[in-house]
Amino acid sequence: MELILKAKDIRVAFKGRDVLDINELEVYDYDRIGLVGANGAGKSTLLRVLLGELTPPGCKMNRLGELAYIPQLDEVTLQVEKDFALVGKLGVEQLHIQT
Repeated sequence: MELILKAKDIRVAFKGRDVLDINELEVYDYDRIGLVGANGAGKSTLLRVLLGELTPPGCKMNRLGELAYIPQLDEVTLQVEKDFALVGKLGVEQLHIQT
């Protein structure tokens, strides 16, 4: 496996609260990464740092390859005719659709 990203000293604070405090992070080719956490936990901030959209003071970033990023969807839209079967299979009892 080939190293494609190495980051050190990722530290971000927001309104006096530490959002990120990561000493070292490495990403290798073919890694699949998912971020899970509560609102405000720093998931989007970490992605912005890794993509180079945000550079915290003292952070050292070395990108040795290409990264692909799929952003979060703002709103889920359903194709009403096609998706009701899927919703039923998922066991969703109530579904509110705005049209």
